[in-house]
Amino acid sequence: MLKEADALYRAGYEVHIVATSYQAFLKKSDEIIINSHPEWYIHTKYWGQNSRGMGYEGYLYGLLKAINRAFAFRSFYPVLLNRHFHWQLKQAIAVEADLYIAHSAASIAVAAKAAEAHQSLFAFDAEDFHSGEDLSAEILAWVNEVQQQYLRKAVYLTVASPLIAEAYQHDLGRKDIVSILNVFPKNDETFRTKKQSEALKLFWFSQNIGKGRGLEWVLEALQGKSSGEVELHLLGNLRSAEALYFEKLISKYQLAKGMVCFHEALPEHELLNLAKTFDVGLSLEIGKPLNRELCLNNKIFVYLQAGLGIIATDTRAQNAFFEDKKDGVAILSLAQPEQLGSILLQLIAEPEKVEAMRSFNHELAKRTYNWEKEQVKLINIVAKCLQEKSLS
Repeated sequence: MLKEADALYRAGYEVHIVATSYQAFLKKSDEIIINSHPEWYIHTKYWGQNSRGMGYEGYLYGLLKAINRAFAFRSFYPVLLNRHFHWQLKQAIAVEADLYIAHSAASIAVAAKAAEAHQSLFAFDAEDFHSGEDLSAEILAWVNEVQQQYLRKAVYLTVASPLIAEAYQHDLGRKDIVSILNVFPKNDETFRTKKQSEALKLFWFSQNIGKGRGLEWVLEALQGKSSGEVELHLLGNLRSAEALYFEKLISKYQLAKGMVCFHEALPEHELLNLAKTFDVGLSLEIGKPLNRELCLNNKIFVYLQAGLGIIATDTRAQNAFFEDKKDGVAILSLAQPEQLGSILLQLIAEPEKVEAMRSFNHELAKRTYNWEKEQVKLINIVAKCLQEKSLS
């Protein structure tokens, strides 16, 4: 969303952002973003655990859910998906925008109703296939109803992978959905050559470090190897329960001290700088739920921009993406995750192969997979929609 806001501002548009946040660990980075972009108009509300009014709002939200379970009022669904629906809508309507862009299932109705209030346009940018996420049946019903009710009226839909585009096309009967990949600005730094004597450095990151995300396969694959041969670096928020879980696995596989390193979550620009210090990035989508089978996560594009080789699982989306890029990737079969040990042995034994993968991906990012190229799709579609509206 930040890249989109920046691209549209640079294209000459006035940019307003309406957002709410509840995660305390993001508050500091959010403040950095706000202070770094005085040219944007940012309207935010933080509703963390100690926020004023949180208990009262929680009570009302719980009451609304109870009423809905008894009577199934579809008009409640936008509010049930977004407990700050009314606050966001008030802020959005106050802006009087020509175009409102929703960035989550919870904000679709906000954008649609704000646009309706001003006879403006609204659009939706989907990073995920929300109907295929790991949500309860109740919440999925709300998501599906809101999407069906509003997205057919959206002036455009953009999504983060070609297979997510196909899924929305099937659900909504729209053929005009555009895929805009979650790539990053060009990294024009000189390619960093790995020293032959260095251990192979593996890298994985996410907002949270958790179980059931393929990391168990990596820890098992490290069994029997030394810290001088390979290191695993994991970046993200690590809760105490997950920390204990991974400590037990590290002990189970008798991994040497220093072989597995944990790093705290970083802002995007700092993340890329850290990523450049590693050799191979891990994109271990497990294919479940359906959204993970269809998505192209931002890990892939961070690794490309940082000039890392990649180990990726063979989900439908990743298989399709890497079909013509096999010089930069090692594909791990989800049916045989134990093969990861053999893949690592090969990369440890053949540092020249790792260098070839890294160089291939570094050039690929400079040439094709960068925001400077991808943002043109967004700028063109926004300009086209606004021009058509002005002529109507």
